[in-house]
Amino acid sequence: MATMDEQQPLHILFLPFLVPGHLIPIADMAALFAARGVRCTILTTPVNAAVVRPAVDRANDDALRGDAGGAPAIDIAVVPFPDVGLPPGVESGTALASEEDRGKFVHAIQRLREPFDRFMAEHHPDAVVADGFFTWSVDAAAEHGVPRLVFLGTGVFARSCQESMVRHNPVEACPDDDPDAAVSLPGLPHRVEMRRSQMIDPKKRPDHWAYFKMMNDADQRSYGEVFNSFHELETDYVEHYRTALGRRAWLVGPAAFASKDVAARGAAELSPDADGCLRWLDAKPHGSVAYVSFGTLSSFSPAEMRELARGLDLSGMNFVWVINGAADDTDASGQWMPEGFPELISPHGDRGLTIRGWAPQMLILNHPAVGGFVTHCGWNSTLEAVSAGVPMVTWPRYADQFFNEKLIVEVLKVGVSVGSKDFASNLENHQVIGGEVIAGAVRRVMGDGEEGAEAIRKKAAELGVKARGALEKGGSSHDDVGRLMDALMARRTSVDQPLHILFLPFLVPGHLIPIADMAALFAARGVRCTILTTPVNAAVVRPAVERANEDALRGDAGGILVPMDIAVVPFPDVGLPPGVENGAALTSEDDVRRFFHAIRRLREPFDRFMAEHRPDAVVSDGFFTWSADAAAAHGVPRLVFLGTSVFARLCNEIMVRHNPVGACPDDDPDAVVSLPGHPHRVELRRSQMADPKKLPIHWAFFQTMSAADERSYGEVFNSFHELEPECVEHHRAALGRRAWLVGPVALASKDVAARGAAELSPDVDGCLRWLDTKPDGSVVYVSFGTMSSFSPAETRELARGLDLSGMNFAWVISGADEPEPEWTPEGFAELIPPRGDRGRTIRGWAPQVLVLNHPAVGVFVTHCGWNSTLEAVSAGVPMVTWPRYSDQFYNERHVVEVLGVGVGVGARDFGSNLESHHRVIGGEVIAGAIRRVTGDGEEGEAIRRKAAELAAKARAAPEKGGSSYDDRIEEEPSSSPSGKRA
Repeated sequence: MATMDEQQPLHILFLPFLVPGHLIPIADMAALFAARGVRCTILTTPVNAAVVRPAVDRANDDALRGDAGGAPAIDIAVVPFPDVGLPPGVESGTALASEEDRGKFVHAIQRLREPFDRFMAEHHPDAVVADGFFTWSVDAAAEHGVPRLVFLGTGVFARSCQESMVRHNPVEACPDDDPDAAVSLPGLPHRVEMRRSQMIDPKKRPDHWAYFKMMNDADQRSYGEVFNSFHELETDYVEHYRTALGRRAWLVGPAAFASKDVAARGAAELSPDADGCLRWLDAKPHGSVAYVSFGTLSSFSPAEMRELARGLDLSGMNFVWVINGAADDTDASGQWMPEGFPELISPHGDRGLTIRGWAPQMLILNHPAVGGFVTHCGWNSTLEAVSAGVPMVTWPRYADQFFNEKLIVEVLKVGVSVGSKDFASNLENHQVIGGEVIAGAVRRVMGDGEEGAEAIRKKAAELGVKARGALEKGGSSHDDVGRLMDALMARRTSVDQPLHILFLPFLVPGHLIPIADMAALFAARGVRCTILTTPVNAAVVRPAVERANEDALRGDAGGILVPMDIAVVPFPDVGLPPGVENGAALTSEDDVRRFFHAIRRLREPFDRFMAEHRPDAVVSDGFFTWSADAAAAHGVPRLVFLGTSVFARLCNEIMVRHNPVGACPDDDPDAVVSLPGHPHRVELRRSQMADPKKLPIHWAFFQTMSAADERSYGEVFNSFHELEPECVEHHRAALGRRAWLVGPVALASKDVAARGAAELSPDVDGCLRWLDTKPDGSVVYVSFGTMSSFSPAETRELARGLDLSGMNFAWVISGADEPEPEWTPEGFAELIPPRGDRGRTIRGWAPQVLVLNHPAVGVFVTHCGWNSTLEAVSAGVPMVTWPRYSDQFYNERHVVEVLGVGVGVGARDFGSNLESHHRVIGGEVIAGAIRRVTGDGEEGEAIRRKAAELAAKARAAPEKGGSSYDDRIEEEPSSSPSGKRA
């Protein structure tokens, strides 16, 4: 691999949440990476840019002086704060004064996606480090083909606690009226127990809980997480997070050490009290001063402030107290300042000092006079205290602070709690903690004669040494920064941009889903894939797209992040009802004509996409005949996807070239038609084939499709070489066509349960549990796809056949086939719930791949659609064939006569789902076909053995070294505008 000096440096975009507690560590983190040769950009708004600018300026000054090894500069990309109705200049979470303001602020966070997208499109960084509050950034980054790393501004301990909360929601089991109920967090390396009142309550804060879960979901779909922490601080939890939870995590802190000028860290302008504070500290004995600060977002009521002041007085310790918020108002101090307190502080006394505004916290904590830190347990403050070796008095308020207190007090044992019980934001009230309690906690940490104080201080000092060593060369965080840089560098492809393929699927489920699965296979090999379709059809492919992108973000796709996109274009206005955009929704021949008119009108958005994005290739469905010429006009090769097998494709080619039906008598539907020139002997009845004389419009379109296919660069098949080797060789050699077999593409979907479904049928879960109770091979699975429909008489005989077969059955019923008394035969209701247990019906979409792969399923009654056929082959399930139209009669011949893995029911009539002239097949015939496949005789055993052998070959084909894995698309030099390969 080339070194950083031999190629362009990594470019990381940082997107910090708009509060100082997240902005400053992000800026420090960017400085750490910049010092290692990474080009860093921080994207934020004008007011927040002022917060990070001091850290950025210092890092850039270090680079110019050579302190950072000649590192590239850090940039700040300043974008306008969205206009959401907040006052001018209110761009930070610290400036919000009401819940209404908070709602507007959250809306602004959402609207920052637009400038983020513009930056990504213009600059193409190698990675994004985004704050967890920007939940949209995981999908936005994926759309630009860039890995998103999450920064949550907390430690691994707290993150693990949050994960336990989301997975188990232990609060739910507690009584609603008992805030003191103990809640244990399961699955953690240590016993972590808290009061219910110390945790976010999903019942009381449903909106917060929903957002919390949304953040967690986005984090899981990200490439990994970056923590401002170090391995030695929370060793058990780093291992738990990486191993037990399976998450990528890099610990790169304490990031505050990136700032050489700790006095000015995070401050656009230092408080006028700060310099005097440091001189005052110089005059105090070592370890004699309690430092008190609660961050930028915590606020205290006057009663709390009064008790805190009393506690500092009663402790007998010197103190430095940072006061901000409403309490910062000198005029308001009379409301909370107890009697005698002014005599303790300047200018009247010398025991204490107050700082109003920003304090140089790192400098104060590292002063030898400071012996304890009274803190809200915000993670930045916690880590800064650990880094300085200062023990803590813990007073958490909300967010992750109660989790951090557990780490400090119970795991690390470097602190003492004041006993805070209330999880509540800075806009809510807290219980008042008495001054005596506060004083006691301070003395337990800082007092000379206090039991355990010496042990606390010793452990704190030891952690301080480890913290400072983590970022030194050879330290754990120094090494993790390097490991992350190596991982990101390794993701770069050998060319500037990956191969880009546009997929244009026909608008029916049986073509949309395999196209989406096929795109996922290519994306997993480093190809950028875009599916162009309409809104309703986008919902069909989106599950497959999202799963593929999640696999890529997690690294399951071979470590290559080239996600799939969906380019959604409006469905043309052709007079169809709103929402009718799919062939499965058509109810008349008039609808069909309008639908195909819409198909032709999709050329305009196709041309726009091609002009704007210039993909390297187009894979378009054969029904888009215009796409051959349209792609050629843009100088891009078009590959055809026909949604069928090579066997059936050859049958179609022979029909177009020879029209053997034309030689048959018009009045003999049972006349046998042979297909000349096919590698296998293929004979069908005339009634089983499309008749050019009866369907002249269909036949003309069929010929147009074939001509367009011949003008295309080649054809891509959802099949595999071992399934039809003679046909593949004939197609390539005898016909001279380029053909790539890349299936079975259904195996691209790891989540087969939801494959192709925007919403699963409510019957599915019950069906799968029912299958678990049945013996292996004892169940007949019955499904006829999304576009086949049966008359009541046909449906009645099918029900009878299932009964007569004596087999258990799972029957997918859709559309007009809903159970009605007119077709339900006598006694059938006793076979299915709630009365019987021999059968199950599924209404709606079924997870067919999951069902077929269940060991209880022994046979598949199918219409022989190619997707269903290939899924059965992949599962090793033999078939009872019942074709209806399209390529299904060809597929039946392939299944029954060539492969020998099925038995036909004797269907004879070629007719679409809008035609009702299919002959009724008797229940006895259906039952007999099922028994021939499942019986103990020689025929059944041979069928089942062949099916199992084919399944093994199917599963091997897409694996590395398999025929479909190797049958990738490779552009010839003369045809490829980019010379790229998949």
